[in-house]
Amino acid sequence: MNLPQSHRPIDRNISILLLEDSESDRFLVEEELKRAALSYRIYYTADKDSFLNALKTFSPEIVITDFNMPLYDGFSALTDTKKINPEIPVIIISGVLSEEKAVEIIRQGATDYISKNYLSKLPSAITRALHEIDEHLRRKRAEEALERLRKRNVLILDSVSEGIAGFDSDMRFTFLNRAGFQMLGYSVKELINQPFEIIIADKPKSPEKDLAGIRGFGLIGTTAGMSLLKLRRKDGSCFFAEFTLTSIAEPHESLAAVLSFSDMMPRLKAETEVQQSFEKMRKLLFDSIHAMSTALEFRDPYTAGHQRRVAELAKAISQKLDLDQNQIDGIHLAGVVHDIGKIYVPAEILTRPGKLSAVEFELIKIHSETGYTILKDVEYPWPIAETVYQHHERLDGSGYPRKLGREDIILEARIISVADVVEAIASHRPYRPALGLDVALEEIKKGRERQFDPAVVDACLAVFDEGFAFTE
Repeated sequence: MNLPQSHRPIDRNISILLLEDSESDRFLVEEELKRAALSYRIYYTADKDSFLNALKTFSPEIVITDFNMPLYDGFSALTDTKKINPEIPVIIISGVLSEEKAVEIIRQGATDYISKNYLSKLPSAITRALHEIDEHLRRKRAEEALERLRKRNVLILDSVSEGIAGFDSDMRFTFLNRAGFQMLGYSVKELINQPFEIIIADKPKSPEKDLAGIRGFGLIGTTAGMSLLKLRRKDGSCFFAEFTLTSIAEPHESLAAVLSFSDMMPRLKAETEVQQSFEKMRKLLFDSIHAMSTALEFRDPYTAGHQRRVAELAKAISQKLDLDQNQIDGIHLAGVVHDIGKIYVPAEILTRPGKLSAVEFELIKIHSETGYTILKDVEYPWPIAETVYQHHERLDGSGYPRKLGREDIILEARIISVADVVEAIASHRPYRPALGLDVALEEIKKGRERQFDPAVVDACLAVFDEGFAFTE
């Protein structure tokens, strides 16, 4: 039987640093520790100087501090502790603490807070905090794995034989891979921020036709393939190149289009190998997304299963809406990691039975923004980071975290939000049994046009009418 973290025993002598200026409160704290039969050694401090000295010399595993003290309060102690050693968990105890202040304390890095009227909860909070140190280490390893994935994507771009360039909305170079620099003969400083025309040898006879999709691409997610174009290297020599330009579904300042190009003759001679290289690159991009989901699954299998089922339904809805395969792939992959930000939410909160407190729910709500932060610097050819950021937004502005309105919510997020709600209601949750598919579908019907995109809702209802079912 797997016990919750707060119930698992700590099999070592715990080093505790207590900041408390009241002798009676010190006594009450230690009485609770003794009653819980914890093995510990404790160091008492009552002022700033002794506290800061103990942080450096006593080497505590955990800090417990009163919040309301006249000369040096708990918030200051929390701030100083995180400056000296951000890994030490800090538990705040207080007689009276508003909900707003409690949320702020948690946001600033406190592990927990305990009311002095409920000091009996202190031992379990200590046990939970120490177990969360291990969780933190696992999360840190997951973050390092994500960073390795990001670097691997850069290596992928530099490993292919084609030139791959990125452009902003003004068609100025924002990046170029190693093969592209070698092919054109420019250095990074010489080409980045320069207009696309710098590498065009001859002006096209019919710009409207030959440069369609370059200066004039306006369709989101479109691809413009050019059979042949004469390009000029830095040294003035020219070569004929085949290339493909793809606009980004949700363009931003640093990337609005991606251009892949290659010398015509080598490409014709090695067409099969190039195609295999492209498929390999695409597979690695898919693998990187699934690797993130797997990293979360090791920590929280329930959230991973939820993500997989949401991805299945989002893909079916996208197909019903007759979207192109590239956009369908991006939506499916966004579904696979839409809750990746929960990797920063304590596992005990995610799996706790019963209703969450307001503070705990506020912590969970941060996961959309956290997921965006994890993904935003990975240059996938789909708006995965923004989809994750927006998947809890609603058309009427009642969602979170940015309270976006109708025209500001991208289609990918509208699809994921409907799939997310249906799966969440229809499936089991730690705090309640499954409510069933009928209840889930009725909920999106109620929110049609007001909260959810009507076309997406209709497509969702249609796929279930046609026999769609979640896999186990």
